[in-house]
Amino acid sequence: ELRRHLRDLATHDPMTGTRNRRYLDDRMPHLVRAARGSSPLSVVMFDIDLFKQVNDTYGHSFGDRVIIGIASELTDDAPTDADVVRTGGDEFLMLLPDHDEEAAGRLADHVRRRCADLRFAASVGHVGVTVSAGVARLLPTMTADALLSAADRALYRAKVAGRDATR
Repeated sequence: ELRRHLRDLATHDPMTGTRNRRYLDDRMPHLVRAARGSSPLSVVMFDIDLFKQVNDTYGHSFGDRVIIGIASELTDDAPTDADVVRTGGDEFLMLLPDHDEEAAGRLADHVRRRCADLRFAASVGHVGVTVSAGVARLLPTMTADALLSAADRALYRAKVAGRDATR
């Protein structure tokens, strides 16, 4: 039981309960190898739009509540075979084995719209935030790092397009 508890501590983000970067680094090579057979693998990178401004305007405890709320939405909307990973302060990744790019894009856009509907209590009333999403699928010659880079580039395109977008 202690080993399981320590493993959970090592692979989960303590604030959100999602998986963490260590888990991602361990899991990605396995997913890529499995997808080399016949099953697709897609990833979606999510980023909370203008998060620094949110923190600066409403404070870090408010920002923490936003991160927790977004993580909860991602986790609630994730398919049972998916993993949600907090990769950075306000960045998340959804690992989607057995999802092609089209299915991953539909899911990403659904999650993005659900996140836009969330409201968080602040001193000025209820405040909404948006997220941007970048979708990528594993191509036959890609490494795990290349797949993550492709999702990052797609996320950047969503942000350049005006945020609150999926690319």
